[in-house]
Amino acid sequence: MGRSTAVSAVSGTHRVINAAVADMSARPGAPFGEHEVPPPSEQARGQLLRALANDAIRGAMERHFGVALVFQNCHRIAAFAPTAVGSAA
Repeated sequence: MGRSTAVSAVSGTHRVINAAVADMSARPGAPFGEHEVPPPSEQARGQLLRALANDAIRGAMERHFGVALVFQNCHRIAAFAPTAVGSAA
């Protein structure tokens, strides 16, 4: 994977997580925020799956955004307040 491809994959994953966090912030009474838009390609879907399946990457994203991330299916991501799921994120 070239540098521009890697940066693009990280940016796409970051946008997905950011959208879930923004949804959570926009609905204060909701138990979680989510992102339901399918990735634009199989490559983007694979990058998202790998990022959330890797404990180190997932943990870094959870700490950065201050949420606990839940992978619901191949493209639906949810962001919870860490206290809602017993996480210390």
